[in-house]
Amino acid sequence: MACQWHDVLCLPGLVVKVLRFAGTWAGRRIMQSSRCDQELIHTSGLKKWSALQSKVLVVGGHFGRGHGPHDPLPTAELFDPENPTRWETLPGPNIARSHSTAAAFAGSVYVVGGRDANDCSLSSVECFDTSISCWRRMPALSGPRHSAAAVCVGGYLFVMGGFDGLEALESVESMDSEAASPTWLPSQPLSFPRGKHAAVSLHKHIFLLGGMDGGYRCLFTAERAELNRSDTPTAPWAELPPLRFARSECTASAVQGAVIVLGGVANGWTTLSNAERYQPCIGHWEVLLEMSIIRRDCASAAVAGELYVMGGMSFGGRCTSKVESFLGTKWQDATPLPEPRCGCCAATVKL
Repeated sequence: MACQWHDVLCLPGLVVKVLRFAGTWAGRRIMQSSRCDQELIHTSGLKKWSALQSKVLVVGGHFGRGHGPHDPLPTAELFDPENPTRWETLPGPNIARSHSTAAAFAGSVYVVGGRDANDCSLSSVECFDTSISCWRRMPALSGPRHSAAAVCVGGYLFVMGGFDGLEALESVESMDSEAASPTWLPSQPLSFPRGKHAAVSLHKHIFLLGGMDGGYRCLFTAERAELNRSDTPTAPWAELPPLRFARSECTASAVQGAVIVLGGVANGWTTLSNAERYQPCIGHWEVLLEMSIIRRDCASAAVAGELYVMGGMSFGGRCTSKVESFLGTKWQDATPLPEPRCGCCAATVKL
């Protein structure tokens, strides 16, 4: 049987050697995978593909029911997958906050909005600069918002929807983080107001997933906006196939060329343990194995093709410190957070 090694481009700068068998099903399957929107072939053997040192930063949140006061936590936690036995506790933002949102770019993590110790919605924005391990203030949003979603694409930070303390928002703001004088500018609004949703960026698109509308209904909605040459969303937001499960207070990450959304609450306030994945080349949502516990108001981030989900509210509405990771086909326990957190945010930062 004829066979030979071939290079398959899976991610920018990453080439994976595969053995292609001429004329066989295995060869055809590999060829299909290589065409599948430049996605990684899903296998646990690819865990070490990343040459960059990336870590997970979890910020803010609160203790939740049964763990003391609901004041926002003034700390952040840093996790290094290369040293996975502990979380490093760091100072949190200058303003302790919960229900904020985070996005990372070029060694910096931006934490946007949220709620303060008085349960007031915030417009403030802070940036954790990994080069000096210090928080610095950034220009404030045009108005307060909590439970929003944020992504950073090509240096442009987008903040979408959320609640202003009274009602759901449809507004979107963007900022060029590399500008000499960064300024928030209005961008293409959402198709309708919502908050408690999740967002990820993938292949020059922003994916907006689930959430809760102004009538406090959990959403099946999934939408996508393409970014044009000036890194602003084009109009309008395009509908994708709906999620298999309506969910708000969910979290999502881009993992190996796909979008994974997980956890949250469904209508009737049933907390979820399930996860679902969308691969652009396939075009529908597939249900993945469930996490070991139910979670809402949790956070997630991906490093080297491995997805981590952290904290959140679980059984009995109690906050958890449990961390799980998903690599290819199954969930496994990871080192727990030093203390329970829910309403926290997270991002993958390259050091």
